[in-house]
Amino acid sequence: IAAREHARGKAERRRRLQVRQTLIFGTLILMLGLIFLIAFLQWQGSMESPFAREFTTEDVPHISDTLACPSEGMVTVAAEEITATVLNSTARGGLATAAADQLTLVGVHIVAVGNWDESVLQGPGVIEVGPGQIAEGYSLQYLLPGMPVMQVDTVEEGATVVLGVQFQAVADASTLQPDQPIAIPEECLAGGTGHIGAGGDLTGEGTVEQPAPGN
Repeated sequence: IAAREHARGKAERRRRLQVRQTLIFGTLILMLGLIFLIAFLQWQGSMESPFAREFTTEDVPHISDTLACPSEGMVTVAAEEITATVLNSTARGGLATAAADQLTLVGVHIVAVGNWDESVLQGPGVIEVGPGQIAEGYSLQYLLPGMPVMQVDTVEEGATVVLGVQFQAVADASTLQPDQPIAIPEECLAGGTGHIGAGGDLTGEGTVEQPAPGN
């Protein structure tokens, strides 16, 4: 009797083990089949992947085509009153950092340094300012000669300096003196709009022609 009970118990344990193994392997096969079916439907395009999403791109800023027009009687400000962001449009590594360091030495407050990835400016660069920072922009022009001062609505505080391939170095601090009259560009005179068209020749072979800073 004991041997019979032992055999019965052994058979029961074997049966339970087989049931457990059948459930486990059956579940695995079912899951693999489901994964294969989903992958096949996605490969055919009949089903979208829950992880797929469209690529998103940030809006790329463009160089303004509107020259900043100083008002009659506007004068320069001291370097210490100028706030600027310096961006590098060229392949010259460290250009923006070097320019920012030079501007800092003459008193300009630098808030950010980075790259301008839209296009390579072939001239020395461009200074972009908002409507309320025109005096700061033309004052900064003394330190960055050859750069036109363009007006943009997106610049709320300070100036944005985009360096081009012809940029060499920041001018001597003595070139900027506060309370000097700012010359009004010809494009702003006689009813002009200050519009010079697509940033002038900033991305071409030359640079935007502009008057020398006022004395």
